[in-house]
Amino acid sequence: MPHSPDERPVAVIELGSSAIHLTVAQASRGETHGWTVMEDLTRSIRISKDAVSQGAISRDTVDEVLSVLKLWKRTCEANDVSRIRTVVTSGVLEASNAEIFLDNLRTFAGLDP
Repeated sequence: MPHSPDERPVAVIELGSSAIHLTVAQASRGETHGWTVMEDLTRSIRISKDAVSQGAISRDTVDEVLSVLKLWKRTCEANDVSRIRTVVTSGVLEASNAEIFLDNLRTFAGLDP
């Protein structure tokens, strides 16, 4: 069922050092004025494992992250999400190829961290 623009769910994707997490939630009306979680997904991907040992995120890890994020973007579309906020932790940002990684997120997953 379509939502009015101010009632559409929102999503947050967190790209952490050892896992990525998606939460899709919708503001609740009525007495509670809280959030109703519609999706809560976690995928264990050690993004920073190569960054620690080799200084950069490996191509295999980038590809794995992009694969999951493309799937999750479809999950957001199916839930009529109005906006997706992408958060990247310092463990990811400290990799020598962090900017390339972020460019891949923008280009291939359509996300803007």
